[in-house]
Formats: sequence, structure tokens, C-alpha cells
Amino acid sequence: MTTPNQKQETGKILRLPRKRQGTALNLTKPEPWDDDVIGSELADEIAAIIRQYVVLTESATTAISLWVILTYCFEHFTVTPILAIVSPEKQCGKTTLLDVLGELVCKPLLASSVTAASVFRVIEKERPTLLIDEADTFLRKDEALRGVLNSGNRASGNVLRTVGEDFEVCAFSTYSPKAIALIGSLPDTLHDRSICIRLRRRSKQERVSRFISNKTEALKITARKAACWADNFGHELKSADPVLPTFLSNRAADNWFSLIAIADLIGDGWQQLVRDAAKDIVVRTLDDTASHGIILLSDIKELFDQRKVDRLRSSAIVNMLNALDERPWSEWKRGQPLTTYQLAYLLRAFAISSRTIRTGGDPKPAKGYLREQFEEAWAHYLSDGMPASENGGV
Repeated sequence: MTTPNQKQETGKILRLPRKRQGTALNLTKPEPWDDDVIGSELADEIAAIIRQYVVLTESATTAISLWVILTYCFEHFTVTPILAIVSPEKQCGKTTLLDVLGELVCKPLLASSVTAASVFRVIEKERPTLLIDEADTFLRKDEALRGVLNSGNRASGNVLRTVGEDFEVCAFSTYSPKAIALIGSLPDTLHDRSICIRLRRRSKQERVSRFISNKTEALKITARKAACWADNFGHELKSADPVLPTFLSNRAADNWFSLIAIADLIGDGWQQLVRDAAKDIVVRTLDDTASHGIILLSDIKELFDQRKVDRLRSSAIVNMLNALDERPWSEWKRGQPLTTYQLAYLLRAFAISSRTIRTGGDPKPAKGYLREQFEEAWAHYLSDGMPASENGGV
């Protein structure tokens, strides 16, 4: 009996060549550098390399540099943030940045298309740094892949699958460093687990070096230095307990914990650099992750703070909201401004209801809100310690 890859001819079995099934992965950690490595000098070196090839803000360069080091010691942390590399259009340097990272990070694996199964299987086997390009072409359509990536920023992240003829249930880890590049923005659940790096197309006056893949000897040396530093000092990060800025809370605190811990360990100015970068990046990306309800709470807080009053009429609130620039309220529904009824509907989700109040300017009673009604919602939903204007307010 012949198989599909065999052919019967004149009494002999001729074996036909099999179709190629791809190339087996060979992911290896860089050989550690054979000399002492100073952490702050390593971070400076990584930052200089990144600036050589890509136009970035100082905050973005700081975050990426520390994230590169994190790929060599991520297993000492319970959370590893996704590095989201986004741009509004093509030709902004996303692929170049991934190419540079591919030479610097630990066990890089670059891909322009992945499936849920390929991701959790390669992570379980290799623990690579996954560098995903062109994610806007497939990620939003693939719920299974999004679920795997969502779980993969925590050390406890895994998926359950049945394997073998007896359908044994096995757990596959999804925890490893990941950078995802795309036009637009990541889906909300992934964005929430990310440090967002925004790229823009460089101007004619901004000069960078062309990345040439066969001329990366210097980058490979830097990768070896990162491996050496992690081998020598990475174990100290297991017990790290850095003091986080008050504006970081919940997921944002989780995302920045490891980078701040690394910066505190390497010292020499990086402690302040990372905290400045965290504030800049978190503030810049807050509106991308905030729902309309959160933005509304923030804007109303700013209205109360600016006017230094303890009560505002519903009509006054909607008039002031509709006058704000770069806010959704002036074209809330079908191009029409927000109404008092719609305001009441949005606030109902936070258990805030209008009351009949009197204000000093007009003693005639009308529907409105007291500042005290918002205090609990502000405490729970707006970032601690961050001014309302940095939470998306006026």
C-alpha cells in the first residue's frame, strides 16, 4: 500500500520529495559578554542605538531601552508589559524599530502573521521575545489570538488545550515579552496591558541611519552585554519593591513596575528618567484607553475645580462640556451636542443622579448636581494623584 508521498513503478517504491513544511526555529540567548557590564552604561548604549535608527521622543527611547533589558530578566517579574508600537500611517519606522529590537532583545522571534496556536506553542517551548509586525492586518479579526496575547503579560497566563489521542488536558504558558507594531491602535484589552510607543513619519530635517541587517555586529555586542548584566544582577530584581509614582495605579502600575525596578537597580539618573517617561507616556495615551464615562467624570471634575463651586446646574454642565475643544460632547449623537437627558443617562452608570438644587446666581430651583455626588466616582475611576487636566480634562 502506497502513501501519498510514494509512487508504485515497475515493482519499486519511489519516494517523492515532501513539500517544505517551513523552517524549524533555532532560538538561542546571546552568549554573555565576557567582561563586566555597568547597567547604566548598558542602558545608555541601547538608547544611543535606538536613536541612531528611529526618530523617537526621549520618553519613548527610555521606555524601549529598559524594555530591551527586561527581555533578559522578565521571568523575575509577575508582569511583563506589551510594547505597543503604533503610528497613524505607513513609513513611520515601525518595521525598522522591530528590526533593531530583533538584534538587541533576548531570543527574538519576528513575524508578520501569527495564530493563537503558534503563539502559545512557541512560548511554551522557547520563551521568545515575540516581535509582531503588521498586526493591523489580522489582529482585530482574530478573537482567539487576542485572548492568548491578553493572558500573556502575566506569569500565570496560560491556555488549556487537549492533546494526544486520549485528549489529555494540558496547560500552555503564554507568558513572554511581546512587541506588537501596527497602524492605528491595539484593541482596548491589549492596549490596557501595554506601554504605548507612538511613531510619526520623520521630517526631511531629521536624520537617521539606514538599518542594514548584515551589518549589525555592534548591536550583537550590546545584546551580549545585556545577557551578561542579567546573569549577574537579574536575581536582585526578584525582591524589587520600587516606589511607584502616585499617578500610576492599577494596570498602569503593573505595566511600569518592572521598568522602574530595573531603572532603580542600574541607577545613575535612570531612576528619574523612567518616572518622567512613565508620566509622559501615560498622560499621552490615557484618552485612548478611557471610556466616554471616564472622560466625562474627568471633564466634570475640571469644571468644578475651575469654578470652585459645590454645585452646578445640569444645563450649565452640558453647555460647558459642549464648549470644550477636542471632546466628543459637541457632536455627541448624530452630530448634535450633548443634552441634559444624555448627561443624566451617562452618569447613571456611576450611581449619580440629578437633584433639584439652587445656585447663587439664580435662586430658582432647577435640576443639577452637587460636587459631593462625584467624589466617590472620582476616587475610584480617575488616576490617583494626577490632575484632572492630565486625566483628559480641559
